[in-house]
Amino acid sequence: MIHKVLLMQVDPIKGNVAFGACQSGWSFTLLSFAQLYCDVYGAAMDPKQFARRLWGDIYFQPTTRKFKRSQPDKTSERTFVQYILTPLYKIYSQVCKLMRHSAKASLYKIF
Repeated sequence: MIHKVLLMQVDPIKGNVAFGACQSGWSFTLLSFAQLYCDVYGAAMDPKQFARRLWGDIYFQPTTRKFKRSQPDKTSERTFVQYILTPLYKIYSQVCKLMRHSAKASLYKIF
C-alpha cells in the first residue's frame, strides 16, 4: 500500500505539477520552462536535465558554470527563483507599469 502512495505523489520534477495564474491565463511546468530557456538561448543542455535542476535546494554557481546543492554565498538564490520567479516578477512589474501609464493616458484623454 505504501508503495502505491509513493507512486501517486505529486512532484514538480516528475512533471505532474503545473504552476500558473488563472487570472492572467498562463501556466508552465518545469520542463516547459526549461525547454523555453534551451530554445531561446540555444543551450546545448538537455531540457529534462535542466528541469530537474530547477527545483529544490539547487544553486547555479556562475564561476564554475555548474549546478550545486550548496549555496555559493549568502545572496545566491535557488534556481527556481533565479530562472523562473525573478523573470516572471520582472515581466509583471513591466506590464503593471505599462498598464498604469496607459490608464493614466486614457484618463487624460477622457477628462
